[in-house]
Amino acid sequence: MNKPPKQKTIELHRSGFETQEEADRTVAYWATRGIKIVWGVPTIEGAAAQLKLPADHPKRECPGCKTVKNLHYAIWRQAIRADGKPARFLPFCRKCEDDRKGFICRECNKHRPGSLFKTTENGRRLRTCTTCRERPLEKRKVRCTKCTKRRPGTEFRWKNEDKTITAGACKPCEKKLWGSDRKPRASKPCSGCKQIIDRSDFPMGPNGKRRSWYCNGCTAKITADTPRACASCHETKPAEHYGLSGYRAGERKSVCKPCTSRVTAYKNRRKRQRAAQAA
Repeated sequence: MNKPPKQKTIELHRSGFETQEEADRTVAYWATRGIKIVWGVPTIEGAAAQLKLPADHPKRECPGCKTVKNLHYAIWRQAIRADGKPARFLPFCRKCEDDRKGFICRECNKHRPGSLFKTTENGRRLRTCTTCRERPLEKRKVRCTKCTKRRPGTEFRWKNEDKTITAGACKPCEKKLWGSDRKPRASKPCSGCKQIIDRSDFPMGPNGKRRSWYCNGCTAKITADTPRACASCHETKPAEHYGLSGYRAGERKSVCKPCTSRVTAYKNRRKRQRAAQAA
């Protein structure tokens, strides 16, 4: 027996409509296309700390953390009635609800309480529990997104010092993906004259590891000590009036030194003004 096709739904919030007539027109519009509207209550993560409620606002004690908190949907979740309108507040606050519900750790693959998952400054919850993060790096097991194998933490490239955020793929898979044994091309196009020239005709960059995007001929034109027009004041000045860019050996900036000093002074002045306004 074939199951009937599942009806498509869209979740909307009533706070996005100014009148009930506007909400009814939206429901009728999507009903003509076979899509049902499911009403939900908007949630604001991290807004609880920014609430400025009056002193006489209704409050209630959470049975989990034993703390008296304001009755607000940013602190307490609400039940949803059949007509889509919010109903009573749930007995536990959001923090205790997450702690009771818990999450699955990415490394140990076990269901842990929500209190064992650290939250960053941006409000992002880490996928690794505190118990796994406190273990030595060689004993931690992380699943690779490429080979789907669980490997020690030493075989991954970590993105921060706390060892909480790792690259998706392990180092062996990254080596295969990027191809560290690739050989450089014999020729490459020049960004100046747009011609394909032998690789040996390109000078080395400042770091001495990669070659420049400009050939020797174009590099000589760029680094030549000839008068040029400033990109800011449009005045033709000698090469001594332009500082070195530091990107290529001998290359000079497109803005002269007086114009650069004026821009730097303006930025510093605006920085001091913003600091004074914030204070």
